[in-house]
Amino acid sequence: MPREVLLWAFGFGRKSPAAIAEAERVTGVTLDEPNLQIPDYARETRDRLRARWASAPMPSLIFPATSVRAAAGGIAVRCQERGVQAKRIALEDHGLPGLAFMGADVMTVETLPTHLRWLDNIRPHLAPDAELILLHCQVMADGGALGRALSRAVGCPVVGMDVDQVIGNRRYEGQAYRCTPERTVAIGSVDAAVMHFD
Repeated sequence: MPREVLLWAFGFGRKSPAAIAEAERVTGVTLDEPNLQIPDYARETRDRLRARWASAPMPSLIFPATSVRAAAGGIAVRCQERGVQAKRIALEDHGLPGLAFMGADVMTVETLPTHLRWLDNIRPHLAPDAELILLHCQVMADGGALGRALSRAVGCPVVGMDVDQVIGNRRYEGQAYRCTPERTVAIGSVDAAVMHFD
């Protein structure tokens, strides 16, 4: 059986006008400067995430992605070229309740159908117990609707959190959730439940 890896795609580049418009629809707020107006990781949080990624007990590949297509394609190509399976996939970018940016793109329940053909490329490369982890602020604060839809699209459980990741203490706060197509289950903190990649 191929060995298993952690793949971490972080959103890179400017948000598209369509992505900003969808975020404005979701929030009801005009986003003149989305990179300033949408909560982001505190510097200390970024450093802790990178340290956890470096200590993951499996080979790990981190790369920038300018879109959902680039993230999904990057995962598929890296797995295929190396003959490995994805055990953990982390997507990282700005987030809002029920909304996850990925580079220029945005994923909501409404926009997900436009990304399905790209996300479907991940399926053949998943380990049997794979999980997709959304490192996006507030993404599960919608009750997990986006997480359930993504789980259905990708073919594995989706994990995310319901708070801003601008926290200055040494552990994550808020609630983490694990979504399958049928249900959303609270699983405690992301720090304890996911980020050790155990």
